[in-house]
Amino acid sequence: MLDPIAYLAVLAFYLLGHAVGDILGQWHHIALAKGEPGRDGVKACAVHVLVYIACQAWILTVGLALLGIEARPGLAVAGLAVSAATHYAIDRGPVLVWIAAATGSAEWIKTTAGRLAYDQTLHVLVLFACAAVTVAP
Repeated sequence: MLDPIAYLAVLAFYLLGHAVGDILGQWHHIALAKGEPGRDGVKACAVHVLVYIACQAWILTVGLALLGIEARPGLAVAGLAVSAATHYAIDRGPVLVWIAAATGSAEWIKTTAGRLAYDQTLHVLVLFACAAVTVAP
Protein backbone atom coordinates (compact mmCIF):
# COMPACT_ATOMS: atom_id res chain seq x y z
CA MET A 1 0.00 0.00 0.00
CA LEU A 2 1.13 3.53 -0.75
CA ASP A 3 2.22 5.75 2.10
CA PRO A 4 -0.51 8.43 1.89
CA ILE A 5 1.71 11.22 3.27
CA ALA A 6 4.52 10.45 0.83
CA TYR A 7 1.99 10.19 -2.01
CA LEU A 8 0.43 13.57 -1.25
CA ALA A 9 3.83 15.23 -0.89
CA VAL A 10 5.07 13.77 -4.18
CA LEU A 11 1.82 14.78 -5.88
CA ALA A 12 2.36 18.33 -4.63
CA PHE A 13 5.91 18.29 -6.05
CA TYR A 14 4.64 17.08 -9.42
CA LEU A 15 1.90 19.73 -9.47
CA LEU A 16 4.35 22.49 -8.57
CA GLY A 17 6.77 21.23 -11.22
CA HIS A 18 3.90 21.23 -13.68
CA ALA A 19 3.00 24.84 -12.92
CA VAL A 20 6.61 25.99 -13.21
CA GLY A 21 7.42 23.99 -16.32
CA ASP A 22 4.17 24.34 -18.22
CA ILE A 23 3.42 27.97 -17.46
CA LEU A 24 6.48 29.87 -16.24
CA GLY A 25 8.98 27.81 -18.22
CA GLN A 26 7.21 27.89 -21.58
CA TRP A 27 8.27 30.55 -24.04
CA HIS A 28 5.68 32.23 -26.22
CA HIS A 29 7.09 30.98 -29.54
CA ILE A 30 7.22 27.40 -28.18
CA ALA A 31 3.62 27.60 -27.00
CA LEU A 32 2.51 28.71 -30.46
CA ALA A 33 4.58 26.15 -32.37
CA LYS A 34 4.36 22.95 -30.29
CA GLY A 35 1.07 21.80 -31.79
CA GLU A 36 1.92 22.66 -35.39
CA PRO A 37 2.33 19.84 -37.89
CA GLY A 38 5.73 18.82 -39.17
CA ARG A 39 9.27 19.00 -37.95
CA ASP A 40 9.03 22.47 -36.39
CA GLY A 41 6.06 21.44 -34.24
CA VAL A 42 7.77 18.23 -33.13
CA LYS A 43 10.95 20.13 -32.24
CA ALA A 44 9.09 22.87 -30.35
CA CYS A 45 7.11 20.32 -28.36
CA ALA A 46 10.24 18.30 -27.57
CA VAL A 47 12.03 21.42 -26.29
CA HIS A 48 8.99 22.30 -24.18
CA VAL A 49 8.83 18.81 -22.67
CA LEU A 50 12.55 18.85 -21.86
CA VAL A 51 12.19 22.13 -19.97
CA TYR A 52 8.97 20.87 -18.35
CA ILE A 53 10.45 17.59 -17.14
CA ALA A 54 13.64 19.29 -15.93
CA CYS A 55 11.47 21.54 -13.73
CA GLN A 56 9.53 18.57 -12.39
CA ALA A 57 12.67 16.52 -11.77
CA TRP A 58 14.40 19.36 -9.92
CA ILE A 59 11.38 20.14 -7.73
CA LEU A 60 10.77 16.44 -7.04
CA THR A 61 14.41 15.85 -6.10
CA VAL A 62 14.64 18.88 -3.83
CA GLY A 63 11.24 18.20 -2.26
CA LEU A 64 12.05 14.57 -1.49
CA ALA A 65 15.36 15.59 0.07
CA LEU A 66 13.86 18.39 2.15
CA LEU A 67 11.13 16.18 3.56
CA GLY A 68 13.30 13.10 3.92
CA ILE A 69 10.99 11.00 1.77
CA GLU A 70 12.63 7.97 0.23
CA ALA A 71 11.71 7.01 -3.29
CA ARG A 72 13.45 4.38 -5.34
CA PRO A 73 15.34 6.16 -8.13
CA GLY A 74 14.01 3.79 -10.80
CA LEU A 75 10.43 4.52 -9.78
CA ALA A 76 11.07 8.26 -9.74
CA VAL A 77 12.51 8.03 -13.25
CA ALA A 78 9.50 5.95 -14.32
CA GLY A 79 7.07 8.53 -12.91
CA LEU A 80 8.92 11.34 -14.68
CA ALA A 81 9.01 9.33 -17.92
CA VAL A 82 5.23 8.85 -17.80
CA SER A 83 4.84 12.57 -17.17
CA ALA A 84 7.11 13.49 -20.10
CA ALA A 85 5.62 11.05 -22.60
CA THR A 86 2.02 11.93 -21.84
CA HIS A 87 2.79 15.64 -21.73
CA TYR A 88 4.23 15.41 -25.23
CA ALA A 89 1.26 13.40 -26.51
CA ILE A 90 -1.27 15.82 -25.02
CA ASP A 91 0.53 18.96 -26.19
CA ARG A 92 0.95 17.78 -29.78
CA GLY A 93 -2.84 17.99 -30.08
CA PRO A 94 -4.49 14.92 -31.64
CA VAL A 95 -4.98 13.17 -28.28
CA LEU A 96 -6.62 16.28 -26.89
CA VAL A 97 -8.94 16.65 -29.87
CA TRP A 98 -9.86 12.95 -29.82
CA ILE A 99 -10.73 13.00 -26.10
CA ALA A 100 -12.75 16.19 -26.50
CA ALA A 101 -14.70 14.67 -29.39
CA ALA A 102 -15.28 11.45 -27.45
CA THR A 103 -16.72 13.43 -24.55
CA GLY A 104 -18.98 15.60 -26.68
CA SER A 105 -16.80 18.73 -26.69
CA ALA A 106 -15.55 18.74 -30.29
CA GLU A 107 -16.59 22.36 -30.75
CA TRP A 108 -15.51 23.63 -27.33
CA ILE A 109 -11.98 22.28 -27.80
CA LYS A 110 -11.63 24.70 -30.73
CA THR A 111 -11.86 27.65 -28.32
CA THR A 112 -8.93 28.89 -26.27
CA ALA A 113 -10.79 28.23 -23.00
CA GLY A 114 -11.81 24.73 -24.05
CA ARG A 115 -8.33 23.75 -25.20
CA LEU A 116 -6.75 25.10 -22.02
CA ALA A 117 -9.30 23.34 -19.81
CA TYR A 118 -8.80 19.97 -21.51
CA ASP A 119 -5.02 20.36 -21.66
CA GLN A 120 -4.57 21.21 -18.00
CA THR A 121 -7.13 18.69 -16.76
CA LEU A 122 -5.46 15.83 -18.62
CA HIS A 123 -2.00 16.85 -17.41
CA VAL A 124 -3.16 16.97 -13.79
CA LEU A 125 -4.93 13.60 -14.05
CA VAL A 126 -1.72 12.04 -15.32
CA LEU A 127 0.27 13.52 -12.42
CA PHE A 128 -1.89 11.62 -9.92
CA ALA A 129 -0.68 8.40 -11.56
CA CYS A 130 2.93 9.64 -11.77
CA ALA A 131 2.95 10.30 -8.03
CA ALA A 132 1.63 6.79 -7.35
CA VAL A 133 4.35 5.26 -9.54
CA THR A 134 7.04 7.32 -7.82
CA VAL A 135 6.17 6.18 -4.27
CA ALA A 136 5.07 2.63 -5.09
CA PRO A 137 6.20 0.14 -2.45
